[in-house]
Amino acid sequence: MLEYIILGFLYQNSLTGYDIKKCIDQGVGMFYRVSYGSLYPLLDRLRNKELVTCSSEIKGKRETKKYEITDKGQQVFMQWLTEEEYENSSIEAFMARVYFFDLLTEATAFAIIQRYEAKLKVYLQELLKKKEKYEEAGRQRYYYKVSTLYFGICKIQSILDWCSVTKQKEDLNTLMKVERED
Repeated sequence: MLEYIILGFLYQNSLTGYDIKKCIDQGVGMFYRVSYGSLYPLLDRLRNKELVTCSSEIKGKRETKKYEITDKGQQVFMQWLTEEEYENSSIEAFMARVYFFDLLTEATAFAIIQRYEAKLKVYLQELLKKKEKYEEAGRQRYYYKVSTLYFGICKIQSILDWCSVTKQKEDLNTLMKVERED
């Protein structure tokens, strides 16, 4: 996953390893973390696959390496961004993709979110059926199992709410101000 995220940041600009880590931390850091110890081997792998190139500059006494995405890297990234495999991925993996949806057409981004939303609605129905089974068996006996089920239902419902807001292109700044005031 991090290889694709790196490609996404390089899709927009050529960057140093330091800059890439900073972009990850500030961009998708709530979903994925990367250390310098894992970043540079990932960059080497991307170079070996010919998805990025690296050029060196001497600044003062230091050598700075700048990474740039290749045409092949752009194709691989866009394929990952739009493929339907996301349907079986975690919400974190899906959100990492969404972070880069500004690179897609509105219609493509909307369609992907709509498909994800449909999948979540089916999953929510499965969770609600499980809830009914626990209710029949007596909640107190399975309190903590039911509490994790409740967490899952709340999480899926909040993601469905996000899908609705995002598809409608609501003013997110206004929404976030309202939520902070509560």
